[in-house]
Amino acid sequence: PFGERELLGIFDATAAATIVSDRDGAILFASRQVESLLGHPASTLIGQPIDTLVPQSSQYFREELRHQLTLAQQPRTLGDVGAPVMALHKDGRMLSISMQLHPLASDDGMLFIASLRDASSRMSMEKETQRLSREHIDAEESLRQTLLQLQTLLRTTPTAIALVRGSTFISCNPAMHATGGYYIAAD
Repeated sequence: PFGERELLGIFDATAAATIVSDRDGAILFASRQVESLLGHPASTLIGQPIDTLVPQSSQYFREELRHQLTLAQQPRTLGDVGAPVMALHKDGRMLSISMQLHPLASDDGMLFIASLRDASSRMSMEKETQRLSREHIDAEESLRQTLLQLQTLLRTTPTAIALVRGSTFISCNPAMHATGGYYIAAD
């Protein structure tokens, strides 16, 4: 039903950067979105090894993953949870990406379809959420410590202090109790 031109058009119309490689890692197709994500014009990647887009430190991982995909023949998502997947931009920058890998048996052998998305903004949001959570925990601990210090100060100061809300007497410290006989509420 679809010819090669229509299929390539479908890949180019998707939001994700899409790369198709063969079993040996040679790039057979790269969508236009690959250029906006990784800086490489799609046409310059055809025939290049997938290693062009993989940092040197991750190349063993890539080979092992491709082997596992060939055996399992199941799609796999990487970079969404836990350790990020890194890609190499044309200018040398490392980018955090999420990637869906799909093995596809074809008449010409096993193909691998990789859909790539920039995960750096998601990772930045996760780091910010973790930072805010730590700040919240630190603020709660600081408040708890301040309250303990205030309670100690109120109990030990020789100055008579009464806590009043509106016109209602709430509590007093020992000095106030000693001078006026007021009741000291339990903490």
